Amino acid sequence: MREVKGMSVLVTGGGSGIGEGVARLFAARGAKVTIVGRRAEKITAVAKSIGPLCQAIIGDVSSQQDRERMIAAAIAHGGKLDALINNAGNMYRQAVGEYTEAVLKEAFDINVIAGMMLSSMALPALEKTRGAIIFIGSTHTRRAYPGATPYATTKAAVEGLTRVMAAELG
Repeated sequence: MREVKGMSVLVTGGGSGIGEGVARLFAARGAKVTIVGRRAEKITAVAKSIGPLCQAIIGDVSSQQDRERMIAAAIAHGGKLDALINNAGNMYRQAVGEYTEAVLKEAFDINVIAGMMLSSMALPALEKTRGAIIFIGSTHTRRAYPGATPYATTKAAVEGLTRVMAAELG
C-alpha cells in the first residue's frame, strides 16, 4: 500500500456526499487534494473547511475546457497527479413510460462519458506516478428502485468500464 501523505488527488463532485468525504480523508492523511464541482459556494466552502491541503476548482465535468483546467490545477497544486476519483454524477430519475432522449443523453454524458474523458486526459500524468483511477458506483446496480432506470443504467455502465479499464491499464 502506498503512503497517502504527499499524494496529489483530484476528486470530482467534491462539494458534498461521498466526494467531500473522500477529500476530507485524503487531506487528513496528508494528500494535496483538488476538489471540483459546479456549485461555487458549496465547493469553496468545503475546500476552506478542509484547509490548505485542499483547493477548489469550479467546473463542469462534462465540459472539455473545464476538464483541462481541473487536471492542470490538480497537477499545479500537488506537483503531480497520483489519483483521479471520478465521483461527480447526478441522480437522474424517469419512469419507463416518461423517458426522454434528452434526459437519457444528459445522464450518460455526466455520469459516464465525462469520467471516461477525464480519465483519458489524466492518463499521461497518472502513468508518471503509477497512479490510480477510481470510479464511484452505486447500490442502484444491485437493487431495483422504481423510476431510477436512467441513473442505475449509467452506474452499471461505470461498473463495466471500470473492469475494462482495469484490464487495459492494470
